[in-house]
Amino acid sequence: KVSRAGFYKYTKTAKDNKDEQIAEEVMRIQNEFGHRVGILKTCALLKERDICVGHNKLARIMRDYSLNPTFNRKRYPQDYYRQRKESRKSQERVNILSREFKSERPGQKLVTDMTYVRVIGGWLYLSAIIDLFNGDVVAFRMAKRLDVDLAIQTLNTLSDNGYTHEEACIFHSDQGFTYTHERFITALETQGLTQSFSRIGNCWDNACVESFFGHLKAELGITHQKTTWSYEVAKKTIEEYVEYYRTKRIQARLGYRTPQQVLLDYQASQA
Repeated sequence: KVSRAGFYKYTKTAKDNKDEQIAEEVMRIQNEFGHRVGILKTCALLKERDICVGHNKLARIMRDYSLNPTFNRKRYPQDYYRQRKESRKSQERVNILSREFKSERPGQKLVTDMTYVRVIGGWLYLSAIIDLFNGDVVAFRMAKRLDVDLAIQTLNTLSDNGYTHEEACIFHSDQGFTYTHERFITALETQGLTQSFSRIGNCWDNACVESFFGHLKAELGITHQKTTWSYEVAKKTIEEYVEYYRTKRIQARLGYRTPQQVLLDYQASQA
């Protein structure tokens, strides 16, 4: 009769012996192939030799017995990696807004994002920019394609509408390709806006514009859309809703006023 302690000791020894046998066979394979064989290929070669072992276990054995391949995977000179690392630091995407959604003045903080609506034959993409002072949709554009041009056109709509912002105005978005593209960044710099980014995978960092899209879809019945509109009908319906949202839809957080009423009251107080 074997005691419990003796049983575990015997099991551990058997396990070690098995690992050592696998390691010896792996060593033969590495010597044969010039120490250039990775874990998955080693698994396949072991299977040909009637030794079945999982890749996770094999990875541990190869690590414990120092049997990993010795080839160098670097494809560029050492200076290339150093310069690339410094470049990434200089282009760090910082969350300047940091969920400080309250704004004391118009044109101080802007947020933007895009959403989509299914239409007959494809999709409608809506891009919007919202002023956090009063939640007003100060610019929006729609298109059949989601690309950098849509983001830039929405940005240019600000100046086309005569919208003015502060010199250090924060322009906040997610880290989607449309907002990290060099063309869009250049357009922002041309208008003197300071770019801010949400953290990756964190929708709460841009909750205000997400809230607007949520109201739009819920109140237009798009959230659980049972019937599909044509692109033209969807575009006209959304245009009418945005106008309603700005001028007629009162909000509790604005003291039961519309975004436009809040702006007019502020302008009157500054006169």
